[in-house]
Amino acid sequence: MTYLLGIRHHGPGSAKNIKAALDEIRPDIILVEGPPEGEAILKYVIHPDMKPPVAMLAYQNDVPSSAVFYPFAIFSPEWQAITYGVYNNLPIRFFDLPLIHKFAFEEKNEIIVENQEEFQLPPQKPPMQFMAEAAGFKDHDTWWEQTFEQRLSPSLEYFEAIQEVMVSVRKELPERDNHEEKVREAFMRTNLRKAQKDGYQRIVVVCGAWHVPALLDMPTQKTDDELIKKLPKVKVETTWIPWTNSRLSFQSGYGAGINSPGWYEYLWENEEDKAATWLIRVAQLFREEKVDISPAHIIETQRLAYSLAALRGKSRIGLDEMNEACRTVMCMGDDAPMRLIWQKLIVGEKIGETPSGIPKVPLLVDVEAIMKKLRLKLDAAKKDIELDLREENDLAKSKFFHRLNILGVQWATAQAVKGKGTFKEAWSLDWSPEVTLKIIENAVWGNTVEKAATHFLKDKILNTKELSVLSKLLQHAIPADLPGIVSGLTAKISDLAADTSDISELMQAFNPLAYITRYGNVRKTDASLLLKITDGLVTRIAIGLPMACSSVDEAAAQKMSDLLLKTNQSVQLLDIASYTEQWQDALRKLVYLPNISALIAGTACRLLRDAKVLPMEDIAKKMSQRLSVGEEPNIAAQWLEGFLKESAMVLILEDTIFKLIDEWVQSIDNEVFTSVLPLLRRTFSDYAPAEKHKIGEKAKHGVSNILRGKIFDSNYDEEKAKASLVLLEKIFFYQ
Repeated sequence: MTYLLGIRHHGPGSAKNIKAALDEIRPDIILVEGPPEGEAILKYVIHPDMKPPVAMLAYQNDVPSSAVFYPFAIFSPEWQAITYGVYNNLPIRFFDLPLIHKFAFEEKNEIIVENQEEFQLPPQKPPMQFMAEAAGFKDHDTWWEQTFEQRLSPSLEYFEAIQEVMVSVRKELPERDNHEEKVREAFMRTNLRKAQKDGYQRIVVVCGAWHVPALLDMPTQKTDDELIKKLPKVKVETTWIPWTNSRLSFQSGYGAGINSPGWYEYLWENEEDKAATWLIRVAQLFREEKVDISPAHIIETQRLAYSLAALRGKSRIGLDEMNEACRTVMCMGDDAPMRLIWQKLIVGEKIGETPSGIPKVPLLVDVEAIMKKLRLKLDAAKKDIELDLREENDLAKSKFFHRLNILGVQWATAQAVKGKGTFKEAWSLDWSPEVTLKIIENAVWGNTVEKAATHFLKDKILNTKELSVLSKLLQHAIPADLPGIVSGLTAKISDLAADTSDISELMQAFNPLAYITRYGNVRKTDASLLLKITDGLVTRIAIGLPMACSSVDEAAAQKMSDLLLKTNQSVQLLDIASYTEQWQDALRKLVYLPNISALIAGTACRLLRDAKVLPMEDIAKKMSQRLSVGEEPNIAAQWLEGFLKESAMVLILEDTIFKLIDEWVQSIDNEVFTSVLPLLRRTFSDYAPAEKHKIGEKAKHGVSNILRGKIFDSNYDEEKAKASLVLLEKIFFYQ
């Protein structure tokens, strides 16, 4: 006899009833909706180290990026059916569309849909939505949860009711023109017939409720054979990986996800309606966050939840009633604390575990071995750590993170370090299932992280001729401790630099090299090897900079202005006298030579001012010239943009400069001011709010002092002073 047990994926009520049904039926084979390629690894579900949520990861052998995840929670009906079968040594077959065909269609970019126009139509209403609306529910998920997931019935009656509902729905609704679904159900029927032909007497089928009618009233084998014949094939591998509650939710993008995995786990763990248990968890969470919650809060919240359920004609309290009662009583109508309940409890931050002995690519095995050695654990929530590179274990972690980043495995992301010290690194760890997939993709480069990163970089170096790109590769290679790469990479950088006449390219290459040279000693890097390159770069940049900045358009001037700021920082970072001298000589030429972009000239003038090598008198004179009535306002604004870029303190601390800018702003008429205002706003857009506030206070202070004749000329009248403040406010605060 065949028992069709229709379920909702990740439904706790379905899971409980599946367990009861299996105990009653005592099947001799179980068919489960899933890819046949996964059958070989089902034996691991009862391994002591297997702790849901987990996912079966299936990927195409030669194209690992072509992959699919099949997540399972402890409350997934399929997981309970598989666990029952493995414990009782029963044959378990996945009887869905094989992935060897599904991936083959995707590889050939063949979408198995007969009518391509259906993708042009607006989204259709989910079939269960009709049932939900007829029962007075707004959405089908709440209806299904109340009707099935929160009800325990005599097991077979439960599934008979589901079967009756689904038969009615599929009979009344128009047939869906979905060829892939037809192919899937043809495979399901074919595999069911095979189990029957193999002589099994008590066959249990566990599948999504929607498919039950397709298995109840089956067409002929010949009809199904027409659908599944001559399908293309590829090779597919499967393994188990950890999963998280957040990825089980709809928000993760997983099609068969659920909105509240933490709540569903609560329903799974509690046989009866125990609202108090859930509310105690909520209270504990709030207390951990230093929010006072008393027993009275719990009692009143529970009473309100029961009242809401009764008013809505529900037999049991649902999540909606729990949330509304918590928001009203515990949160006093505030939605902000509810976001904490959602994150920590309703969704949850649980992460699963998988055994170490399951089939995996060697690179993934090496990654996990390194993590175990370094005492690094996966965490469902983001975790920030700080490393001290003087400690052996921390240095090893740093190398590991940098090697993963070279491969594009973004589990650990470098963060800005607070405080001083070159021996510190800050990282943010954020694991997701895609991290595992990315590791598998990189298995083609080597069986260990070190070898994979080395071979990956060698390939990049071989196929790259851009000096700036090579410098960045070196910046990654050194902290990753790949010495076999560094020597060859520096040699290629040196050769390319000698043949490159593009000054901006040389500057882009110099900046990462300067950082490496300055901080490379933390990792015992041979600085002399890098200094040979930077020596030549600085000289060539200093000589070629004036020509590179002459007669350039606005876009090129913006790029060069930014490069001047970054290169100036790099020169300061290295603090080598010969570098500083050559660099500042080049900046002086940019300030005084004709045909230099106003933006670039202003930037150079400011950098010399910051270095205190250009007297304030010379700066005031140059500014007076650039902001004079005879200068075109647009050009003056560009020079001013370069001078004030990323330096609010100049305006805050230098009264003379503040006065000169104020006089220039007052000198231009309203029409011209409107035309240059976007340039001025772009100049000040990156200033911090606190800096803008100080500038505004200085402007206000200036008005009062102007009237007293203490800062500006005493012939400034009150109206002009107030007009000055209005114009400055337009520039700084109305952006």
